Amino acid sequence: MRHRLWALAFCCAAVLIFQWAGAAQALVAIDPGHGGYDRGIIYDTGGKETSEKRVDLAISKAIAAALRAKGASVFLVRSVDRYLGIAQRARIASARQPAVFLSVHLASANAFQIYASLMPNVQLPPAAPAGGNQAPPAAPAAVNQAPGNLPPAGNQGVQAGPASGGGGQTGPDQQALRQYYLYSMRQRPYLGKSRDLASALEQSLKQAFPGETISYMEIPLPLLDAIAAPAVLVECPAPQYMDYNNPAVVSGMAQAIAGAIISYGTY
Repeated sequence: MRHRLWALAFCCAAVLIFQWAGAAQALVAIDPGHGGYDRGIIYDTGGKETSEKRVDLAISKAIAAALRAKGASVFLVRSVDRYLGIAQRARIASARQPAVFLSVHLASANAFQIYASLMPNVQLPPAAPAGGNQAPPAAPAAVNQAPGNLPPAGNQGVQAGPASGGGGQTGPDQQALRQYYLYSMRQRPYLGKSRDLASALEQSLKQAFPGETISYMEIPLPLLDAIAAPAVLVECPAPQYMDYNNPAVVSGMAQAIAGAIISYGTY
């Protein structure tokens, strides 16, 4: 009988260790918007300027702390006030292979806005034969769109080559364009999971802030498009409507967002 109890205890401990190890490997990437010379939206809060980049970082750090308190592993794409382009953010996040990606911004209105990617239906061009000089089709416009307070996606694209001597224009080779398409379409296999994560965020924020406007939208977003994981962007209300100098407000918001990520099922 004693041997059976020891065997049962050993099995239970093994299961707990396995679950803990799996949780430790599941990273949440939090991406504070803007930074450096890119201040984001500049708000007038009672005659005092408030930059979006500062509040984005403060909210992101609070979310990270709330997640860590719940046992999650977290890293910030930027943890200081520095500029990162869209492609840089995608590369930094992708290098860590996160289980969830969350980008944090502020809105220009009194509302929470949750975004997930809307991927265009794009056919990849065939790989160019060796020595081929046929110019490929242009990249679809939808890939380069972003919401109003995000920087343009110009640093993700492939630049066209100089005009050729024969009067035409030589674009990038087809292989380069294929690589660009593949990079900017990494989100496609995760669209369903991203929508589930967005729904969890929407429900959690509605419970925490019952009087606030909270909406969800799918839109082509270059940053989310390039993430190979469930990825969502959340815009929090503008500082004119939400007192981000109040630690209780920031903590309540962080707890609601962290709770949504946990309930989504990452851990």
